[in-house]
Amino acid sequence: MAAHVVALLFCAYIIYIASPGTDLFSWHPTLMVLAYAVAMFEAVLVFSPHSSLIGGLSRQTKITIHWSLATLSALLAIGGLAIIFQVKENKQKFHFTSWHGLLGLITVGYSCMQLMGGASVKYYNLSSYFIKMRLADLKLTHAVSGVAAFTLVTATLMCALFSDWVSARVQGFAWYACYMAVCWVALVVMNQVTSGYASRFAPKSAPKVKR
Repeated sequence: MAAHVVALLFCAYIIYIASPGTDLFSWHPTLMVLAYAVAMFEAVLVFSPHSSLIGGLSRQTKITIHWSLATLSALLAIGGLAIIFQVKENKQKFHFTSWHGLLGLITVGYSCMQLMGGASVKYYNLSSYFIKMRLADLKLTHAVSGVAAFTLVTATLMCALFSDWVSARVQGFAWYACYMAVCWVALVVMNQVTSGYASRFAPKSAPKVKR
């Protein structure tokens, strides 16, 4: 439960300082934090045996919710990317010149690819005609790719904390709290995925020989 609270507080604080609606740019941090600190984060924790908010539901229902949240995350991220692109166009500035901007572009693109990978798992009966991989291996690949996707999310959020926009609005304890929140969310996601698939990588013990 603590992970959900930390992610929610971080999201609420970013939206608070962004004040969505005050200008066009204000929607960029708002949509991006909703996309990744809420939608994608909760999509991963749907399957957590300890942190899921819907632990009592069937696995099929969890898959549907996971897919819905992942789709919502991608749509919000695309919206946030479109807004910052338009802001730069309006100000006649160059695009993706900072590490935050470049990583953000890569993260949104990778998130969309990850969504397509999830679709290939969900609709394996169709995707198996094009992807010659066992379903179990495809699920594992999707999970590992999910860790890579959230690593990109973490790097992008970290760069955002060092941006001029954040530096002008967040200082002192609040900045360090945001920094720790991003680290905590990233660790929870990585622990969830790696612990869920750790048995796949564990060395198999040799069969005992009967004497």
